[in-house]
Amino acid sequence: MDLNNKKSYFVYILKCSDGSLYTGFTTDPEHRLKVHNSGKGAKYTRSRLPVEIVHLEKFDDKIKAQKREYAIKRLSREQKISLTTPGTIKTIIFDIGNVLMSFDYWPFVKELLKDDKIIDKVNNAMWYSGLWNEMDRGVETDVILNKMLATEPEVADEIKLTFDNVGQCMHKRNYTIPWIKELKSRGFRVLYLSNYAEHTMEANHDVLDFLPYMDGGVFSCYEKMIKPQPEIFRLIEERYSLVPEECIFLDDSEPNVNAARALGFNAIHFLDYESADRELEKIIHDHLK
Repeated sequence: MDLNNKKSYFVYILKCSDGSLYTGFTTDPEHRLKVHNSGKGAKYTRSRLPVEIVHLEKFDDKIKAQKREYAIKRLSREQKISLTTPGTIKTIIFDIGNVLMSFDYWPFVKELLKDDKIIDKVNNAMWYSGLWNEMDRGVETDVILNKMLATEPEVADEIKLTFDNVGQCMHKRNYTIPWIKELKSRGFRVLYLSNYAEHTMEANHDVLDFLPYMDGGVFSCYEKMIKPQPEIFRLIEERYSLVPEECIFLDDSEPNVNAARALGFNAIHFLDYESADRELEKIIHDHLK
């Protein structure tokens, strides 16, 4: 998946001469602003010139951008003003595994293999070797599996069994979709930034049923980089025209959280939904102007 050559789409908010706000969609914000100010734009803005762009969001998907335009148009004036105010929280960025869905590996592997010595060898091949991280980085699944098998050849059958059935340890979380919908109803853009392999997607795609409710995001396997590399945070920042100080990032990995903070993002170490939601609301409140 090559996103570097994808077209960009933008949702913008204009402030009109009478102080009212207008929301629109375009592929060229600079040109669209000129069209508005020439009197050839939307009927609403023609009698309220000049106008200026006071909020701009970038997307790599046209449908996501159009849905976001519709969502912003439904916000109250107060919510729109919050979006246009520098320094307020505008974007929530979620990790996926053990945040929006469960990855309950230990109960799964104990039930599957039962023998602790075999489990230790399987875990050494799959996890402690760092090979799963390389799969998250986008290295081909077959290449990774063969390296895992070569790491602990005496338990090759058990490695293959565990690898092929890993989707069984992935489960939906009941709070995920309502949480996303509630945040979006308040005007926040909701993205994901996840270390995720194509094999993991294929193993159990049903647990990703929340993706259509989100405004986009970044999967590591398509970008050939993983958290906590600074480059992947800069990638999502550039792709969606984010201001790190106006974002909150949630992740269950402390190194990833620390990396985000070092780059200027507000960040929460996710332990459970209740405590994360409280901390999220506190950060949002503290950034209100």
